Amino acid sequence: MSGDMTENQAADPVRVRQLAERGVALCREGKLTEGYEVLKKVVPYDDGTKELPGVYYSYLGYCLAVYESRYNEGIKLCQAGVDREFYQAETYWNLARTYLLLDSRRKASDAIKRGLRVDPNSALLRSLRKSIGARKRPVIPWLARGNWLNRMLGKARHDWNNPKIGEQSDEDQAIESGPQPTGRHP
Repeated sequence: MSGDMTENQAADPVRVRQLAERGVALCREGKLTEGYEVLKKVVPYDDGTKELPGVYYSYLGYCLAVYESRYNEGIKLCQAGVDREFYQAETYWNLARTYLLLDSRRKASDAIKRGLRVDPNSALLRSLRKSIGARKRPVIPWLARGNWLNRMLGKARHDWNNPKIGEQSDEDQAIESGPQPTGRHP
């Protein structure tokens, strides 16, 4: 199938869907720029009556945010993709990535959590969650996360659980250096 469609082909929902699927396939292969160019060709023929996959809308939204900085429209399209195919983890992944473009880590994390409820084994969502990190619960849950005591105890918990590599305690240094002279001569 060629990249452009004639008016007769545009009336054929099967051809429109094939073009959308081709654009999605290119995006999945890591050819985001090429995929976006194909996805944009579908837009004039998408009147809402054609049964386009939700993943089409989610990739279109993500690409719109990446290449044209149209973040709000991108999020709306990604959300439309999630609404259309709520069982498809990939739509949540694109929604989360679009939120990250806006530095909205909390909303991205929420999208990841919702997607993992749908597909707990999604490698895309698990990888993205790992890359942005997951916050631990506050040490004292009934206090606000930003409370000074929670912040201090949270930093202490982090330091306790993540000792810095290369640093040694005073005890370790004493063992390595051997007995120290006391200043007295026998």
